[in-house]
Amino acid sequence: MGDSATIILVVSSLAGNLFCGFSAYFGWASYRKSQSGPKGREGNAMKPLFPIMALILGGLLLIATLIIGFKMWSHAESKSTEISQSTSDILPPPTSPTIKHDFNALYDAQSGELGNKIKPISEGSIAYQAWHEHAIVIWIKHPRSIICVVPKDADSGHTSFCEYDPIPAEPIYNTDSEKFRAMFPDLPEKKLPPFGSIAKHWLRDREKWRWVGYVDQECILAGPSYYWELSNGWIIGVFRLGRESSDGEIFSITNGGKSSVQRTVNASDSFPVPRAK
Repeated sequence: MGDSATIILVVSSLAGNLFCGFSAYFGWASYRKSQSGPKGREGNAMKPLFPIMALILGGLLLIATLIIGFKMWSHAESKSTEISQSTSDILPPPTSPTIKHDFNALYDAQSGELGNKIKPISEGSIAYQAWHEHAIVIWIKHPRSIICVVPKDADSGHTSFCEYDPIPAEPIYNTDSEKFRAMFPDLPEKKLPPFGSIAKHWLRDREKWRWVGYVDQECILAGPSYYWELSNGWIIGVFRLGRESSDGEIFSITNGGKSSVQRTVNASDSFPVPRAK
C-alpha cells in the first residue's frame, strides 16, 4: 500500500468520526436546552427525536465519508501500482559483468563503426538460433522481437542485418507440417523451413531472404541472451558455435551490413525446437 493511499484512508476515517461526534454532541446539547425551556405538548413530542436524528445524520455522514475515502484510496493504490510497473519496464535488467566486458570489448574493436551507446545492454529471453545453409539466423522473442542474420561466409557478397518484428507470426509458421512446407516449393526433403517470424519475413520478401537457404539445425537457448542497440548497429549474444557445442559467439552487426564475431565460452544450454507436424 502506498503512503499517500494510507493517509487518504486515515484522514477520511477521522473526518467521518468527527462528523458523527459533533452531530451527536450538538444534537444532545440542543435536546438538553429544549428540556430546560418552556414546555408544550407539541414541543415535548418532538424533543426526544433531536438526538436520534442527529445520530442518524452523523452516521450517514460517516458512511459517505468512508465510501469516498475508500474510492480515493483505491484510485491512489492503482496509480501507485501502475507507476511501479511502468518504472520496472523502464529500468534496464541486471546484466552480468562478463557480458558487459565481452560486449564492450567487441564494441571497442569496431573502431566506432557501431556508433554511440544510446541504450543499456538488454536481456532477452526465448531466443531461437538456426543454422541455415548460408547464414546464422537469430530470433530474440522477448521483450522486443528482433531478428538478426549473419552470413556464414564473409566474402559471399551478402550483408548482415537486424530488424524489429512487432507483429507475432501465425501459428502455422511454427510447424513442419505438409501445408507449411508447401509454402516453400523449392524446400529439399531433408531441410527444415524457416521458423516463426523468420518464416513470416521470408514469405513477405522472398528475394531478400532466399539466399539464406533452408534450415540445417536449430535450437532454443535455455538461458538469457543479450542485445545492445547502438546508434549504428547491434551487438547480440551469447549464441552457440554449433548446436552440439557449448562454446559461444557474440556478433556485432552494423547498419551498413558489416558483421564481426567474438568467440567466447559457456554458451547457455539449448533444447529442441517444438515444431508440430
